[in-house]
Amino acid sequence: MSEHHICSKLCYGLIMLTLLMIFFVGNVAAGEKDASSVDSIIKINPVPKFDSDNIDYTNIAESYFDIIVTLDFVGDKWLVYSDHTIYFAPGFRKPNISTGTLVGIRLNKKGEVVECRRLKTPRPPRKG
Repeated sequence: MSEHHICSKLCYGLIMLTLLMIFFVGNVAAGEKDASSVDSIIKINPVPKFDSDNIDYTNIAESYFDIIVTLDFVGDKWLVYSDHTIYFAPGFRKPNISTGTLVGIRLNKKGEVVECRRLKTPRPPRKG
């Protein structure tokens, strides 16, 4: 036999031996799991009950918006509430709002409207 032929047979044998060892070690490790390992699994507690209707978003809205009001009038370039007129900042696009809408308003340093979002009318929490 040539030296090259012997080397290739030896490499082939080493590869097969390595694969056999990997297969054997993997099966032995998998077979070692018994009932005691099942007890070590962490139990997951159920998610607590959540009722979004009972969350008071008022504090969150009050900290975000400068003004929260019901609008008395909506013009093309201004809003009126409680006899106060505030103008839209340049480039501000008026949202789809109308008279009587509850809105949250953010103002720039000049006192112009830079954000105006329709807000849901607060309702009392559910009983029982």
